[in-house]
Amino acid sequence: MGDFDILVPEGEAERAWAAMREAGWGLELEGGEQFFDSHHHLPGLVDPKGLRLVLEIHRAMLPPTGPFLFDESELWHEARPLKLGAGEAWVPSDRHQLLHLSVHFAWSHMFRGMGRTVRDIATILASGPFDWPAFVELADRTRARTCAYWTLAITRTLSGTAVPAEVLEALRPSQPLAVSHALERGYITTGLFGACPSVWAAKLLWSAGIRPGASGHGSSRPWQTSELFMRVFNLGETHGVGERLAGQLRSGARWWRFAKALGSPGRTM
Repeated sequence: MGDFDILVPEGEAERAWAAMREAGWGLELEGGEQFFDSHHHLPGLVDPKGLRLVLEIHRAMLPPTGPFLFDESELWHEARPLKLGAGEAWVPSDRHQLLHLSVHFAWSHMFRGMGRTVRDIATILASGPFDWPAFVELADRTRARTCAYWTLAITRTLSGTAVPAEVLEALRPSQPLAVSHALERGYITTGLFGACPSVWAAKLLWSAGIRPGASGHGSSRPWQTSELFMRVFNLGETHGVGERLAGQLRSGARWWRFAKALGSPGRTM
């Protein structure tokens, strides 16, 4: 992402946002601010010096419209202080950072942003001993187990980061191992090369791995938020069924390459 995020206690978010507006920061987008009434961050702000820096002030770590069960007081309780200039900031614990990266990558952005996620997780895990049992318990308790599995499995495949096999097995969705490997190939080739040939196929592929029904996610899906955002701010193009079908017929080669990636057990890319 090209923005800078900070998390503040929920009751202070609006005050922090107003302070930045008074300091000259402008709105990133206008005309659909009601979208953020139930969002986990307030409307994005653009710096007043023309650096094109976007600031998002978060009042929650995870999307409140999502299916995850997480008490924010737990995050603040485990956070550690860090000197930042003349002031002080707070850094979440490693397990809470990993939880956020997993949900942000596998749920909110449906496996997009692969490079930065793999880099961030590899950095966290290389910084010192990691309490894997505590993280597995956290992922399971917050309904983020499948998100954590795919994020860690992809990180291990692409970076060689050491993730204990027993941790991956504890988090892995209940499905044949061959299916998990095929789905991982699909996520990696799509995330790195845009291999998935259609939005419909991307949703189906995502659902096969995250397994929202078995994960206790109810009817909540990540594309509901992105589609609402596009409608509220009048972004994107609308295509009819006929136009979409014609586009799929023209993309036969992409479908073939994607199917080949899913069915090639000896290779990831």
